[in-house]
Amino acid sequence: MFISLQFKLELKREDKEKLIKLMHKQSSAIRVAYRRLLINLVQSLQSDSNSYEGADGGNSAWQVLRVALLFP
Repeated sequence: MFISLQFKLELKREDKEKLIKLMHKQSSAIRVAYRRLLINLVQSLQSDSNSYEGADGGNSAWQVLRVALLFP
């Protein structure tokens, strides 16, 4: 079961500005965390020369990285 809500916020000007700044910071934090995750994944793949190969014969970590780069 899914419930959907829709509403409109009526904010004072200073509250609206604070909310917009907060939304920008949250978006930026997500992008930074995502980039760090990718960097750590690449570093771990480069340092591990004997990586585990997945059931299909490919390196599953590299496949995850490829998908992550295709869909940022």
